[in-house]
Amino acid sequence: SMENFNVLVNALKADELINVRLFNETGQLLYSKSVKLNSGINTVQLKTESLANGVYLIQVSGDNRVNRMKKCIKE
Repeated sequence: SMENFNVLVNALKADELINVRLFNETGQLLYSKSVKLNSGINTVQLKTESLANGVYLIQVSGDNRVNRMKKCIKE
């Protein structure tokens, strides 16, 4: 079983602020966190130990980026 969902985010500049949101399959927002990025590739970890098995959507958004959805499965 996977303990965390890892999201890779590429920052074009240091200190970019993004918002990472976790939704369940029905679109309910489970939690949201702001992350300050370092320049380059960043790994954002979302804790999943309290989540039931199933399909989740992770949304990454920020000032200069298109909203990106990533589907993750906890099993």
